[in-house]
Amino acid sequence: MKVRSPWAPILLPIITLGIYHLVWYYKINAEMKAYGDQTGDAELQTIDPMRALLALFPGFILLGIPTLISYINCAKHIERSREISAVHPESLAYLWFVLVPYVGSYIVVYMVQQRLNSAWQTAAGGTSALGTGTVPQPAPQPAPQPPAPPLGS
Repeated sequence: MKVRSPWAPILLPIITLGIYHLVWYYKINAEMKAYGDQTGDAELQTIDPMRALLALFPGFILLGIPTLISYINCAKHIERSREISAVHPESLAYLWFVLVPYVGSYIVVYMVQQRLNSAWQTAAGGTSALGTGTVPQPAPQPAPQPPAPPLGS
């Protein structure tokens, strides 16, 4: 899981004619899936980065409905990653900016990357800096308790 500058997913798609947005979207979904595998979270383990990518391209051809569903699911996965990382979950209200063309989408991309960064930094103990590529470690799980002896023995 890589901590990135929130400006990268805004500026690089302009330079690469939108290709970087597809790369970035695939990467953040793959990172959340890897984090789910690492922490054992069933919700994050169900993420399919390729399916999420296909919802963007060529999914936009189908009136953008697969794209919108994918963005909503991605936002839910980000909030779940934040919960696991002990970052206070926030409202998903920022998703309404998806409905505002152009400017709104840039705001959402910035906020998505910023929220992922906070989850990764908190999971890593708050020591990672932008662009270091630090992989957060899950919180230690309590040791399982041995079963109690049966009553009446």
